[in-house]
Amino acid sequence: MGKMNNLIKTVCCFILLAAVTCIARSQSNEDLSSAFEKYFSELKAGKNNPVPNSITQHPNEAKAIELAMKYSGDTLSMVRAAAYYIVKRIGINSSNLNTRQSCVYYLILACKDKDSGNSGTAGEYLTQFDTSDFTPKSLDSLRSLVRSKPPHYETILKLTGFLDLQDMSPFIKETILASAKISKQTKWAGHLALARMGDTNEVKYCVERCKRIPVSDNVVYNLFPDMVYTRQKEALDYLIVVLNSNEKNCTSPNPDSEEKILCGYRVMEYLAPVVEGFPLKLDIGGDLVTDNYEGALVLVRGWFNNTPGYKIDKSKF
Repeated sequence: MGKMNNLIKTVCCFILLAAVTCIARSQSNEDLSSAFEKYFSELKAGKNNPVPNSITQHPNEAKAIELAMKYSGDTLSMVRAAAYYIVKRIGINSSNLNTRQSCVYYLILACKDKDSGNSGTAGEYLTQFDTSDFTPKSLDSLRSLVRSKPPHYETILKLTGFLDLQDMSPFIKETILASAKISKQTKWAGHLALARMGDTNEVKYCVERCKRIPVSDNVVYNLFPDMVYTRQKEALDYLIVVLNSNEKNCTSPNPDSEEKILCGYRVMEYLAPVVEGFPLKLDIGGDLVTDNYEGALVLVRGWFNNTPGYKIDKSKF
């Protein structure tokens, strides 16, 4: 009889706990809905307030995404832009793969937004995710974007290379690179995408084009990031040559100084996030964690000298 009473008590506890959890979850979702309504009402009224963390870091991520996507169909472009930003924030903040994958899919759809600013921003948001965040469904949607050539097409092409969509290689070669109507900027993005996919001829083309131009601020800030994007050793090896150069071809970050400095300092920051085992870390702002750049450059040069077979991280854009 005592055992039966204990069993009844246990069952009642579970039922009570489930009921309390259900009520708490319901109240939490109501609070979330209210937070969305308040934020977007104020946005439409002209108050451009920061998106509250109660929206982008809510425990019910699926519900938050659902609410955000309701606003993605609004007639006001700024409202849709805010909805995409919330989806991006939820995805980037989440450690749940399903959540991240859902956010990526919706951001790919956002690349079709009729406002070119919104579509371009959505494409840039996608570059902040990892390869594992793109499901086969998302990849198919991206393939459709490649064929439709939306605004800010260069980003779409580079996403194609990042995700190694080899089946799109013939389309890029025949429709983009071979067309006289396509801009040089878009064609360059096509070359880079193919290089990222490992096309040896395209890797050679991109690296040799970069090498032909004397190293300067313009090359370091505009072409070197493209070399890093390819994640090809031939491209990174060239950056390491510049890293080891003692020629002072770059402008000092000190606005009061006209003295030229080594470009290797900037190259270190490019290589740090993509080379596995790199001897220095980056802070949240992308700067090297060091209070001695000269010593850091010596350290990094030595590390590459001793690690000729360094490995490249291709999981990020």
